[in-house]
Amino acid sequence: MALSLLTVTAFIGCRKDDDSALSKVVIASQTSTVRDTINDSIVDPSRVIHYTVNVVPAGNATGGNKVAGLAGAQVTCSVNGVLTTITTGSDGQATFPKLLRGNVTVTVQAQDFTTLNFVVDLNEGVPGADTLQRNASTMVGIFPTTGLGSATIKGRAFADLNQTVAGDEIVSGIKVTAVLTDGAQLRNFIQHIGPGNILSVMYENMVVTGMTDANGDYSLTVPASGRELEYTLIGDDFASDVVTAPGVTSYTAFSVPNQPVDVVSNVTRVVPLNY
Repeated sequence: MALSLLTVTAFIGCRKDDDSALSKVVIASQTSTVRDTINDSIVDPSRVIHYTVNVVPAGNATGGNKVAGLAGAQVTCSVNGVLTTITTGSDGQATFPKLLRGNVTVTVQAQDFTTLNFVVDLNEGVPGADTLQRNASTMVGIFPTTGLGSATIKGRAFADLNQTVAGDEIVSGIKVTAVLTDGAQLRNFIQHIGPGNILSVMYENMVVTGMTDANGDYSLTVPASGRELEYTLIGDDFASDVVTAPGVTSYTAFSVPNQPVDVVSNVTRVVPLNY
């Protein structure tokens, strides 16, 4: 059964304000050569920080279990207009030495995963601690958009297009969209400590759209994790001529209620659309 899918870029924002269950990320050495954003001879060392981003695949994560890092992710930090990109190693870590303290914009990208954008506060040390603290780290999870770790929502669309016969008819050519219901669900996949406080988060590719085929079937592959994520399934409204009596038709508009769907990695949910 052939079906064309279109993945729509969307932004789901959330904030992380609760530091009660944060795990420390160990800073590992990097072999990559990167461009420092400061000149040691002219900048006060107290304004410098070494920052590590630890990227993990959220498809295997529940928000509490230990997950191996994701190798090959591109992590880009923007400080004062200077962009520095490092590719994570086998440990999933990218370390940026000698960043100026301040709010840093970070983008994390990997093939077949959601793109993550966040702003991290690298201004101050931990309250009551050494004000010259020079290390910070952030753990982030990104979600698989296809293959292992993703989830499937599928079903068939029906509508009563012929009232002279029993049962409903299948509906082809209807756009069906799955949208992450609430970005706050993603808080468990963003962790930070001390000066690595994340101020805002936006995930791309958390909205997926497809069409019902000639058989009225649709199938959507959505980002997922080992912890349930709730999507809202939305079927487009449509209008059609309806047979109300032999030889008689009436132009009728159809709509279907939005439906919440809980998904988990590697699981298929079947949700019919009954107009």
